[in-house]
Amino acid sequence: ANNNNVDSLMYLSTSSFNNMDVYLRKQKRGNLSVMMVTGAWIEALHIATQVVKETPSKEVSERVGEQQITLNNIMLILDIYKADPFFADIIVDFQNLKKELDKVSITYVYKAPESKEINGQLVIVDNSTTEVKISDQNIKDITAAVSKLREKLTR
Repeated sequence: ANNNNVDSLMYLSTSSFNNMDVYLRKQKRGNLSVMMVTGAWIEALHIATQVVKETPSKEVSERVGEQQITLNNIMLILDIYKADPFFADIIVDFQNLKKELDKVSITYVYKAPESKEINGQLVIVDNSTTEVKISDQNIKDITAAVSKLREKLTR
C-alpha cells in the first residue's frame, strides 16, 4: 500500500527494525541485533562500491568515503562483543577496512546558519558543508576490503 511513499516505507522499515532490536535485547541476544546492523551496513557499502566500480561517480565516491564516520561507531559497538570468538575474528577485518577508510580526508567547513520562513514556519538552514577527498586508489582499496569482509560474513 505504501510502495509510492518513500517516507512511509522508511518509517515502516525503521519501526520494524526498532521493534526487532528491542525484542532481541530483551531476550539477551543483542549480539544478533549488532550483526544485523553491521551486515546491512556492509551490504549497502558493497553495493555503493560496486556502483562506483561500474559507473564512476564523484558523489557516490564521496558517500563511500563518508562511511569512515559510521565505521567508527560500528567499531565501538563491535568492541563490546570482542570476547566472543566470532566477533573477535571479524573485528580484525573491520580494522582492515578502517585503515582504508581512514585514508579518506573529510573536512567540515562551517558557514553560519540562516533563518528562513517556509510555509509560515521558521526554519534554520545549515549552510555548513563537508568536503570529502577520496582518490580512485582509495576507492579500489576500500572496495577490496569491503568485498573481503562481505565474503567472510556471508560464508
